[in-house]
Amino acid sequence: MSQQETEEYYIWLLESFLNAFGKQPNVVVTDQDAAVGNAVQKVFTQSKHRLCMWHIGKKLTVYVSAEVIRESNFRKRMQNLIWNPCLDPHLFEDKWNSLVAEHKLEDNPWLKRMYSLRSRWIPAYFKDTPLSGFTRTTSRSESENYFFESFMSNTTNLVMFICKFDAAMDKQRSIQSASDFTSVSKLPPISTRLEFENQASRFYTHKMFGIFQKEVHDCVWSCSVVNCTSVYDHDSFLVLEQVMGEFGENKSVFFNVKSNNFRSHNRSQFQYQVTFHQSEDMFRCKCMVFEHFGFLCRHILSVMKAKFISEIPSKYFIRRWQKGVIRSQELEKTYSFGGDIGGCQGMIEDAYRVVADSVNMIAHDPDSMTLFLQWQKEIRNKIEANPPNKDSRTKDELIASMIGISKVDKITIRNPKNVKFKGCGTGGKRLQGKREISMNSSKKDGRTCTYCNKKIAPGEKHDRRNCPVRKEDERKNLVDTSEVDANPNIV
Repeated sequence: MSQQETEEYYIWLLESFLNAFGKQPNVVVTDQDAAVGNAVQKVFTQSKHRLCMWHIGKKLTVYVSAEVIRESNFRKRMQNLIWNPCLDPHLFEDKWNSLVAEHKLEDNPWLKRMYSLRSRWIPAYFKDTPLSGFTRTTSRSESENYFFESFMSNTTNLVMFICKFDAAMDKQRSIQSASDFTSVSKLPPISTRLEFENQASRFYTHKMFGIFQKEVHDCVWSCSVVNCTSVYDHDSFLVLEQVMGEFGENKSVFFNVKSNNFRSHNRSQFQYQVTFHQSEDMFRCKCMVFEHFGFLCRHILSVMKAKFISEIPSKYFIRRWQKGVIRSQELEKTYSFGGDIGGCQGMIEDAYRVVADSVNMIAHDPDSMTLFLQWQKEIRNKIEANPPNKDSRTKDELIASMIGISKVDKITIRNPKNVKFKGCGTGGKRLQGKREISMNSSKKDGRTCTYCNKKIAPGEKHDRRNCPVRKEDERKNLVDTSEVDANPNIV
């Protein structure tokens, strides 16, 4: 928590992160904040720094004229171009320049700057970088902010923060446990007779399998192998994919075998090159979906279907998407009572686990719950009749054993002051962008001249006293000015 989000602060933060984890991350995704970018370059010298695509895409309507956005499909076409993971750099550059020239935006300074930074935010330039879909930061960070804001506010002190943070983590553990239980105990429905779809349903979580199943569906209904060439140590396949546009029109990008590159044609299919090394069970597709997202693409699945390969090699199942990848022990809350009292800490946790598991098993059986509750009361009565020796330690000693430090004589750490985060203005209000201010201003009804009943635009100096229509009528002696002069409150 810092009142000034400066480069020095971010350097300290990233160095602390590096000391905690012991190694630099492969990729760092941030917004375009200069302080963050400089800190990343100085601390994470071995990491690839990428910019958040969502932040950049959102600014499109701010820096491009409203007329172009409103009267053409420029925004939609630009978004489709930016988010297309199958384009290579040369094809992206050709399409970008063509789109910008078509709408006469070659001199737009913001588009020029974004184009100069294209290698840091366009997927075509880092398709070989494993990101698992993490090409934007806001959607994830904002969802986390929203989640924790439901438990705490900017007035929460340190003590309440710890308590509410525990409550938030309990909720996340509960959601994760429920999702894990559903994935492990139930198999999702299968849409084809392909064995590798059934294999994937046993490995992937339900959510991940839904994404992979779309690839399987498209491999069956949208793709086909049209050519196969055997080279020295591998086979090369040409996979044709038909893609329909939003309004039924066909879109295409063709792979040029001679130039070993993509080129655009006004036809009805995509074509991709897939290589297969049979001795190593290794596939590679030009779209590089596996390298970027971590699951096999529809083009490789089409080749597997054509060669009657029933199972996906195990190396193409990434542990990140596996069922039960988080151990159940890591999702269980740890209870602590005055440190490890007589070596009982482990037994305390086991006791809570046994009771919780028993309640879950009989939660829908009233008779079993009644009997279980009776047993628990009998055990409590026996303990109360013959209580064990009480702990002789004082309250301060118990607290010190729980938190690991002794009580200090002088308090040097206090609750932090309320800080203004980046993007906030005075009074804790969020700063608004040009587009948002314009939209909010257009929603206001504005003032109306009580003389001519004209709607007055914001900033326009027009009221009943200096109304041009009234002045014209005065010159024609049609208005009695005594009423207005006698009552200055009339607008």
